[in-house]
Amino acid sequence: MANSTVNFKTALWQTMHEAAFIIDLYLKIQHLNPASTQLTGYPPHELKNKSLADLDQNYPNENLYRTITSQLFKQHCWQGIIWQRHKKGGIYSCELRIQAYQKALSSTQATSNQEITRYIAILTKEQGEYNLLDPLTGLVNRTYFYFSLFKSHIFAYRNNKHFSLLLVSIDNINYINQQHGHQTGDQFLFNVGRVLETTVRVSDTIARYSGSQFIICLEQISQSKDAGLVAEMVLFKLSQPVYLNKHKVQGEVSIGIVVYPDDNDKTALLLEQVESAVRCAQNLGGEKCYFYNEKLQSQHRPGAS
Repeated sequence: MANSTVNFKTALWQTMHEAAFIIDLYLKIQHLNPASTQLTGYPPHELKNKSLADLDQNYPNENLYRTITSQLFKQHCWQGIIWQRHKKGGIYSCELRIQAYQKALSSTQATSNQEITRYIAILTKEQGEYNLLDPLTGLVNRTYFYFSLFKSHIFAYRNNKHFSLLLVSIDNINYINQQHGHQTGDQFLFNVGRVLETTVRVSDTIARYSGSQFIICLEQISQSKDAGLVAEMVLFKLSQPVYLNKHKVQGEVSIGIVVYPDDNDKTALLLEQVESAVRCAQNLGGEKCYFYNEKLQSQHRPGAS
């Protein structure tokens, strides 16, 4: 009977459709079922000893995983929605459920939180397919950016922090397409994405906002003028000529800047304001950075990095 029970548990573990992990208190994966590889794209040897936080999308939300660990220590369970990045790059959301699984061996019944040594984590991918990566640049798209901006806003509000949005517009993309062909234009936009990734921090979010516009969320800036310094660096790099398909291509760039909470404390209005700021930059001839906030704009000194 004991052997048949073990075989039944093994069969259930191997054939269940949901991804399942045995993890420790620090969310490190100790064992996993085959469905875990199907969900994440990682083979078993790469998943073992990873933390669940390592599977998070662009970078781990430290506050979230700290909260999960704390609740496991106190209540032995946690449930919520998390976002993860597939090994091949796709982003998906799933429900995570964690329950206490195993207590430390003891001659008496375990009573303290420290005696829980293992938890079972079940990941269920949410219904519906999520296309959250821009197919041309590989950056996240506007849909995912809205989700990320919501998290940034909550964190800044709770911790009295600042963040900034930079809307980067490639004003002459139509000219590039007409003069050098759409293939070269597409390669130029791809190159813009790579330049942005190497200019800002890993913790900042970069997205393709529209056909020729990119948006950056600068997380936790120390002071408002720092956003202007980063914007000027972005402007300088993107204005340098590059050679694509034997063509010399040079972008004409305008950048709008807003700062939370200096400009507004509502994300929807911040997005409206940064779009207005980039239009102001374009109306002034382009190839410049422009703060929506007139006071910040008056203090901004282009090239003073």
